[in-house]
Amino acid sequence: MTGSPDGSLKDKTVLVVGRGSGLARAIALAALDAGAHVVAAGRDQETLPAAYAGEPGIGTEVVDLTDEASIATLGERLGSVDHVVCTADTLARSLALELAPIRVNAISPGVIDTGAWDALGAQGKADYFADISARNPARRIGNPDDIARGVLFALTNTFLTGQTLHIDGGEPLT
Repeated sequence: MTGSPDGSLKDKTVLVVGRGSGLARAIALAALDAGAHVVAAGRDQETLPAAYAGEPGIGTEVVDLTDEASIATLGERLGSVDHVVCTADTLARSLALELAPIRVNAISPGVIDTGAWDALGAQGKADYFADISARNPARRIGNPDDIARGVLFALTNTFLTGQTLHIDGGEPLT
């Protein structure tokens, strides 16, 4: 894995591991817009390709992060990549030390409107979002683009490693 000295994503390969919706999708699209070649990977071999259908420049691969053999097989299929974004990896500090000089950072999102809250029902979701918005300093709910912009910052800042970026509207401050 190598990064560009100037932090540019142009012509770099970015692997985004996630479900293909919400945050992972926003990150993949933002990396693509920044000039990267994007590979989206996740466990669901049926819905993942459908999530990125019609998005030229984004390929899809199947991987199960709980299975070391699956991870190794993905690595063999992909070969060299420049950046890895995993919406489930919370071990940024340890991995940054172990994988140095490869940079590893994490994102800790606050309440983000990704559809994950739809199970509350329309009124329940609206009430919950209103409560969170009233209490956090940003006075709003985050959206996937907020997270994608933070990830692009982490990918393109060549002196940032081992950090967790809290993109949460300041919610823990209250």
